[in-house]
This record gives sequence, structure tokens and C-alpha cells, in this order.
Amino acid sequence: MYRYKLLLGCWFLILLPFLFTENFRELWMNGIIQFSFTLQPRFSTFFNTYSLTGASDLFLLQKLGHYLAFFTLAVLSILAWKEARYGFLFSFCFAIISEFFQPFFERDGRFLDVIINSIGILTCLLIYYIVKNKSVYVNHLHKPIRRTLC
Repeated sequence: MYRYKLLLGCWFLILLPFLFTENFRELWMNGIIQFSFTLQPRFSTFFNTYSLTGASDLFLLQKLGHYLAFFTLAVLSILAWKEARYGFLFSFCFAIISEFFQPFFERDGRFLDVIINSIGILTCLLIYYIVKNKSVYVNHLHKPIRRTLC
């Protein structure tokens, strides 16, 4: 249990630069992490949508990164707390909170990113419940049948 919490903590340390660096392109292309903090964040872009017309490979990679990062966060959260609902709740809250705080770091927090993050989390939960229910079903098939005489 502690090793999963340690892995979860390490995953946070990996995620933080990607979530809050001022310029994702600089981080990805050149490995430059820049944090800039403002007390006057721009929340006006939160509900703006993205145009996929002419979207760069880096943009698509970034959105795939959102999905995979929060899928992984959900996996580690479920393992750390040994309960799917706590892992889901923690991951979902972090998805919302991270997008809310991004404008404080000169980034655009987007509702669409919350949706992409949530799809990663929900995919993890779907796989978890399929595997869990399948194992319950398989275990049920292998139980000995008791017959009683009436």
C-alpha cells in the first residue's frame, strides 16, 4: 500500500511541471521549465474550445498526454487507496483543480481539458470494473457446488 502511495507521489512530481510550466512547447522541445505566477489570472478562456483544423502534432500529443496522465493518476490512486470510488474522486477533483489553477501560472485552464482528463479517469474505472467483475464471475464458476439432500 505504501509503495503505491509513493508511486502516486512520484507521479505528482512528474505531472506538476507539465501542468504548471508557463510554456509547454519550451518544456517539450527544449526541456525548459518556467514557472510564472500571477495574481490576476485570465479565466475568460476557460470555456473556449479548440480548433482541430490545422492542429499541430504537439497539440495532439499534449491532449493525448492529458488522457494518459489522468488515466495513470486514476490507476495509482485506486491502488493507493484500494477503493475505486476514492481513487475516482481524488483523480476527478485533481483534474478540476489543476485546470482551475493553471491561469495563475500564465496558462489557459480549459473545460475541454477537464473533459479529456475525465475520459482518462473514466476509462480506468471502466477497465477496473470489467476486470473486477470478470474475476468475481470466474471465481464464482470455480466454487464447489454443495448439494443437499431434501
